Amino acid sequence: MNKERVVFHIEKVYYDLIKEGFKTSEYREFTTFWAMRILNPPRKKAWFISGYPKNNIPRLEADIIGLYTHPGYGQGQIEIKIANVKETTI
Repeated sequence: MNKERVVFHIEKVYYDLIKEGFKTSEYREFTTFWAMRILNPPRKKAWFISGYPKNNIPRLEADIIGLYTHPGYGQGQIEIKIANVKETTI
């Protein structure tokens, strides 16, 4: 696993919303799995991939600018705020 980024596999509709700048946060359930993936070590970049394509291409790359926790559903949620989104095929 790359120590600077975390990968999110998302639906095409959310991919398009992030790409167009309408969706600036991603949410995940506050579980040990996601906490370790995002916080240990702290990630600086996020990749958003529509589904599970071969070679993970294309994808959106974004800077993680904030992490917030929200109590509520089950164990709560982690909000990942993103900025500087760009699509890449590398």
